[in-house]
Amino acid sequence: MKFDLNALKRLFVYDTEAKPTADNPTTADAKPDDTKPPVVNASPVAGGGTIDEKITSTLLQAIESNNLDGFDYLEYKKSLQALANLPMDEATKYRSAFATASTMGISLSKLLESATYYVQILEREKNTFDEALKGKSENDVQGKRQEQERLRQALQQKAETIQRLTEEMKRDQSAVDEIDQYIASITQKLAQTKNNFEVSYQNIYQQMDNDIQKIKQYLS
Repeated sequence: MKFDLNALKRLFVYDTEAKPTADNPTTADAKPDDTKPPVVNASPVAGGGTIDEKITSTLLQAIESNNLDGFDYLEYKKSLQALANLPMDEATKYRSAFATASTMGISLSKLLESATYYVQILEREKNTFDEALKGKSENDVQGKRQEQERLRQALQQKAETIQRLTEEMKRDQSAVDEIDQYIASITQKLAQTKNNFEVSYQNIYQQMDNDIQKIKQYLS
């Protein structure tokens, strides 16, 4: 079974505020269900961060484009999600979902293998992101820092010359100030983007890792 992006979002992203419905009027009073995606941010990262919709879509698109044929972890997670509102404990839900998976010819080892495969897809995307961010930082920030340093040296030299260089020194100082503002702005943006990526990545990663641990715990 192939999943499109919207289908994957329904597995890993959803409205975090449960609302009572006609079929389930006690939803607001229901206990949290670990078979659903977590409603809180994943492990915090330095500087803070939020789950970013665009980054999440990129990560899920990577999973979509590498979706394995046949019944695997994603289909298992869908079966598990379908049991979310049923009155059964977590272990029973995992086992019931696996019973369904078994009828599709998947073994426990294959289920865990496919889950690990998707974790590796996420890790590959993280590595790609880290390299791209590093390159952007080096190109956009380091080059400006070098330019700033050259200007500072020029300022020092001009300060020792005669009065006729005063106006040139003022122009250079203005350039230094602008570069300071540029560096502060781009550094903040890059840091926020990294934080958003880390939280979005951890959100999906921890769901998968949690499922793997629960599969091992309940099904092994």
